Amino acid sequence: MVTVIIISYNSGAVITKCLDALISSNQYPVIIVDNASTDDSVIHLKSHYPSANVIAEPKNLGYGRAANVGLNIANTPYTLLVNPDLELGPNQLGALLDRAKQLNHNFTVLAPAIKESDFKRTGVVDAQWVIGAAMLFNMEKLNSIGFFDDNFFLFYEEKDLCKRAKDNGERVLLDTNIFVKHLKGLSTEPNLTIEHLKNWHVGWSSMYYFNKHEMLEGKRKPWRMMLECAFRATFSKAGHKRQKFRSRLGGMCSFCRGEKAFDLTGKPRQLP
Repeated sequence: MVTVIIISYNSGAVITKCLDALISSNQYPVIIVDNASTDDSVIHLKSHYPSANVIAEPKNLGYGRAANVGLNIANTPYTLLVNPDLELGPNQLGALLDRAKQLNHNFTVLAPAIKESDFKRTGVVDAQWVIGAAMLFNMEKLNSIGFFDDNFFLFYEEKDLCKRAKDNGERVLLDTNIFVKHLKGLSTEPNLTIEHLKNWHVGWSSMYYFNKHEMLEGKRKPWRMMLECAFRATFSKAGHKRQKFRSRLGGMCSFCRGEKAFDLTGKPRQLP
């Protein structure tokens, strides 16, 4: 009925902490796409979950590209894309599948509440987009609009997919009755290099997304977005905020120079 797809980058321990009950239940096929982890995640995951299909990628593909690897080999009517740091168990997934049946499968994306502010217990609501940390895909519908855009490395890929679904007349839904706790920021160990990488791609991906959908106007005009980042990179009181906006500005400038999110070797770009 559903295949669970998990994207891992140095996330072996976090997956065991958060998703062990779901994977160990052996109720659903599980695909774990490892984005060239630099620790022992692949060995750890293969050892702990022999029934899971652990795919070790030689390069870091980013979120959407890695998700596409799993989506391309899944052969069930539904797939659940889930972050390593979500405390999601078989009961919550079962509830999502029950909801899918109640909806007569009339949706492309169905997501649980990840933020407590969305946990309103008011049933299913239509959404412009949902957080990519947990997305249940109706594969028949998803195949008609295509998977994640391979041009993204990180960020905005779920907004892009949801917008394409909405533009195609499909439904993107949020179930406010189902809450899944997100231990945000635990997917990988935080460090300055990773923060540079993430914020660079926030900048690049925002420009790419707004340009792709012809939304670079008003406050989203490139010069206005870059000017705001430059101002914050210069005048923010906290050093880490100045660095964050310098990184984002670097990604924006790179996009405006015509550079892609990946270099010629397939590695994600970032600040030096």
